[in-house]
Amino acid sequence: MMYVLPAIALAFVLQAPASRAKGSIEGTVVRAGTNDPIPRVQITALPFDPSHAPPTVVTDAQGHFLIKNLDPGTYSLEAERNGFAPQRYGQRNPRRPGTELNLDAGQELKGLVFTLTPAGAISGRVTDETGEPLVGINVGIERPIYDYNGKRQLSVQRSEKTDDRGEYRVFLLPPGQYYMRAVPQSSFTTRTMNPNYVATYYPGVSDSATAAVIEVGPGAEVGGIDLVLQKQQLFSLHGRVVDAKTGKPPVSGLNFLLYHRGSRSAVPYGALDYNPADGTFAVVNVPPGSYWIEAMLHTTRVEEQSRIKIATRIALAPVDVTSSDVRNIVLLFSPDVSIRGRISVDNGSAVADLPDLNVFRLGLEPKESSGGWSPQPFETSIHPDGTFLIEGVQLGDYRLWLYARQAKYYLKAARFEGDDVLTGIHVSGPASEDLEVVVGTDIAQFNGTVVDQDRKPASGVAVVLIPDRQRDRRDLYRTVRTDQNGRFGLLPVVPGEYKLFAWEVLEGSQYMDSDFLRKYEQLGTPVTVSPSGSMDFEAKLIPTSPQ
Repeated sequence: MMYVLPAIALAFVLQAPASRAKGSIEGTVVRAGTNDPIPRVQITALPFDPSHAPPTVVTDAQGHFLIKNLDPGTYSLEAERNGFAPQRYGQRNPRRPGTELNLDAGQELKGLVFTLTPAGAISGRVTDETGEPLVGINVGIERPIYDYNGKRQLSVQRSEKTDDRGEYRVFLLPPGQYYMRAVPQSSFTTRTMNPNYVATYYPGVSDSATAAVIEVGPGAEVGGIDLVLQKQQLFSLHGRVVDAKTGKPPVSGLNFLLYHRGSRSAVPYGALDYNPADGTFAVVNVPPGSYWIEAMLHTTRVEEQSRIKIATRIALAPVDVTSSDVRNIVLLFSPDVSIRGRISVDNGSAVADLPDLNVFRLGLEPKESSGGWSPQPFETSIHPDGTFLIEGVQLGDYRLWLYARQAKYYLKAARFEGDDVLTGIHVSGPASEDLEVVVGTDIAQFNGTVVDQDRKPASGVAVVLIPDRQRDRRDLYRTVRTDQNGRFGLLPVVPGEYKLFAWEVLEGSQYMDSDFLRKYEQLGTPVTVSPSGSMDFEAKLIPTSPQ
């Protein structure tokens, strides 16, 4: 029997394969500064959608690679080979993402030139004050990073232990500026083995703020970074922990941290004793210095819909260690509170009618305190009638934030106990009034292109949209990276006045550092975003140097 398909069904059958047509990415891997091809490089296409397995190929003798049978979507390419640190295609900074490659159905993306920079190494010797080699010392090579608040910190890039001659070599280091720190193992675990050796930065200081910078060029072998481990008289810290919520010391779930007040770098110390019966604690093998001692209390509770929430409360105290043990330290966990509230929609529509209300989240993001610490963030869901309850909030200063799928909504107004709290909310105790929040719906679309000085598209560039006046509104910031054509599409933008920056190299949230931003303020392009508008903008590349 013979069947005839209707014309519409036949058209669908013929067109369907085209929408699923596979694509490919093709290119060549070369050594930085030359056109020399690099063979035997492993190239992996990392899909934006993690449900797809990333395919991997190896370059041939001419450095050529071809990755076939790729579904349409967004990819990034990663290269690995001995002698080179792992790198991403278009990566302008070793610690930042590379260029995203947008691949259409059936597209053959050709002509990519993947430049790899040889890795460097730092080597040296660690000894005691008599010149004797120290064995098993952990040598960490650290480099600066910028946290969520734009604060500079040091983070370990790679580490190795000293051998029987006290020697070490840390390799696979991308070009950049580094710091070296040697940490005796005894600092973390014992009371007796080398009790007076302390963690030491090159060239012989205890605080990273005064440590020396080590420059590593492409493929450079930086030797002679020798260090005499410092030996100091060490002291003990004694105190007690009190939970104001119960009036008793915590029984379990307690962790301690000690760090420098200036640089906020962690301080390795010896053993710690904690007695849950009376809340007393003792920290041994602490070198002289000015510190914050912090206790973190982790508890669990069951929230709505039987969700398990792990809450962290923090107690903090300043400590100055000079020439003797420090006693009578009190770490007090303040009681937490609950905040009730209600949201409404600016256009008068019912909250229950908001799409994807089940994934809406309203929360409190902690502002950084003078001690460099913050309580944990808190969040809650929204009920169909617009009410919400945020539980377990520790006393402190916070910013409001709202999560909505595809960022179609934003915080338009917020009042708490008579104050406008869009730029910040202070929680000092139980609330006498509800938190009233208005959700805005007149969000705008913002797309654009970044061009360099020759007006060529700039790929892999960090694009940041910063509010011109309300710089405390973290929820107004937008960040994205340009694709292979220099194009970018920001998440929907809240109406208002902004400045647009397109940095060639940017470290994390470095733009939140006021000193950094001040250098480039005049290079930002003023932008006015209209309610419910749609923009396509051209931005000029801002050259910067790696840190």
